[in-house]
Amino acid sequence: MVTNKCNCSLFSVIIKSMKIWRVVRIHKFLIWVMVLALALAIGFGYFAKKFTTNVKKISEAEGSVYFEKARKAQEEGDLQKAKELYEKALQAGDNEAYLEKYAQVSYGLQQFDDSIESYTKLLKQRQDSASTWNSIGNVYRDNGNSDKAIESYQKAIATDSHYIVAYTNLINLYLLQANNEKAKEVLEQGLKANPNDANLAGIRKNIK
Repeated sequence: MVTNKCNCSLFSVIIKSMKIWRVVRIHKFLIWVMVLALALAIGFGYFAKKFTTNVKKISEAEGSVYFEKARKAQEEGDLQKAKELYEKALQAGDNEAYLEKYAQVSYGLQQFDDSIESYTKLLKQRQDSASTWNSIGNVYRDNGNSDKAIESYQKAIATDSHYIVAYTNLINLYLLQANNEKAKEVLEQGLKANPNDANLAGIRKNIK
């Protein structure tokens, strides 16, 4: 009887030891998971901080200096250098003049995506600017996105019914698509708002 009792006690001790060891192993695994997660979090924070500090903000005064240098480069015909300098100027903030110039030189370099991005930012500040809607329409047109170009020209006209350039661009785009009916509609719309405009009157003579 004593032997059996001892055997049972020993068996119980073994079982308990196995359970304790299993718990310890689980705890060790969880600790390693936590350590790994912490290391990943620290690493991510480091690289995120490093990335964001690479594009650091500059003062408005510094932005103005870069802007003037960019304008000079643009006047000299060095559009790539001008674009790089306008980009540096924009680190001072989304100044309207900086955005517009950056969009223009990007368009001149046929880097349409950059131009569209800049004009889109500019339109958040100038939603009532017919010239800006017309300009982004030109970029969409030359980038092969006729639908967005048409939409942009229409917004330019809706913003300012006397902005003749948007009418002529929209008319010409419809003519390129061989959509004479739409071109005539836009022409009549333009002449109704601007009955004495010589440019629209001249276009009328050429549309059959």
